[in-house]
Amino acid sequence: MSVDYFVKAILEIKKRLNGKDLVGAGGLLDRMMERSTWAAEQETLEQLANCFFLLEGESPQDVSEYWFTRKKEKWDKYPQLQAFFLNSAFGIIRTTETLSETDLLNYLKKKRIEDALHSKSAR
Repeated sequence: MSVDYFVKAILEIKKRLNGKDLVGAGGLLDRMMERSTWAAEQETLEQLANCFFLLEGESPQDVSEYWFTRKKEKWDKYPQLQAFFLNSAFGIIRTTETLSETDLLNYLKKKRIEDALHSKSAR
């Protein structure tokens, strides 16, 4: 969840509390709690997307700052592209939230290799 959302929500809650609108303030707090359970930080999603998706020529065995920087440049230039990859990364982690840490690491390794093989066969 973005910092801007929190700041705006907190200011609105203060305004409602000053106006003695406890129900409205409580509703905003409930909404903040709800959003905090499904929202994720952009930086975390970017790091995950960096691992999950490969550019042509990128090795699935190594995560490097070089490739991450190239992806970030593309994402910053094309917000729709960024939204697609960050949403995709979020979708992947939502399906793995019940896995143990060992299973999750094994899944991620397998996924990177499969993606690399798929990208080579798609050429």
